[in-house]
Amino acid sequence: MTNSFGNKYAELYDKFYKDKDYDGEVKMLEDIFKRYDCNPGDSILDIGCGTGNHSLRMAKRGYNVTGIDPSGVMLKMAMEKAIDENIKINLKKRGLPHLNLRMKYKGIECMFNVINHILDERDIINSFKNIYEHLDDKGVFVFDFRNAITSLKNYSPKRVLHIKERDADYFRVSNSSINPGTMVFDTQYECFVIKYGQCGRFHEEHKVRAFFKEEINDWLSKSKFKLKEMFPFGEPGKEVDENKDWNIIGVCVK
Repeated sequence: MTNSFGNKYAELYDKFYKDKDYDGEVKMLEDIFKRYDCNPGDSILDIGCGTGNHSLRMAKRGYNVTGIDPSGVMLKMAMEKAIDENIKINLKKRGLPHLNLRMKYKGIECMFNVINHILDERDIINSFKNIYEHLDDKGVFVFDFRNAITSLKNYSPKRVLHIKERDADYFRVSNSSINPGTMVFDTQYECFVIKYGQCGRFHEEHKVRAFFKEEINDWLSKSKFKLKEMFPFGEPGKEVDENKDWNIIGVCVK
């Protein structure tokens, strides 16, 4: 979160994740918010909002949304979407762990493994502490994280993603390595754009740290959060199976 995606990668972000079920995820988020008395009309903060795929949908549902991201390119894309759809939203170029908006929110969301991009334990704890300070009393914080156990079990060092459109082909070739001691995954991306008979290529590197459930519990406690729920992504009420569940949702209150 302290480092943004490269500009070229940011421009292709929506293409790479065009099949992601944002509508389903936003429904899940709103259901969680409402369980903790965060309703349309309330102010919420979307940390790591990217191109606005969660923020804009929440704004359309009536929430007063502020989205933050360290990528100026992604924020520009989010604002262009907002203008096209006549959606009111507040966007700021900010990132964790040094968050200081001088505002408090009834709800805060931090989705798509944004937390996993913070590699240092002190920065993770500081991030949670700063998020805590930005919550209203009895406010709710919802986030997801990548599970370390399944990340190890399902580790695949090389993957290829191909997105085909009418006038272009987009390829993302990923080569990953893992440090088992730190649980940091270092992924090198080679991206290719084939359009109008020409081929463009660029390189991108992403480092993410997978977390154990016990680590998350400890860091939240040190940040004064009260953990209310933890369940597999998209399956509220279900108990987490650390040997099977790839992505985990945490729900906390102040």
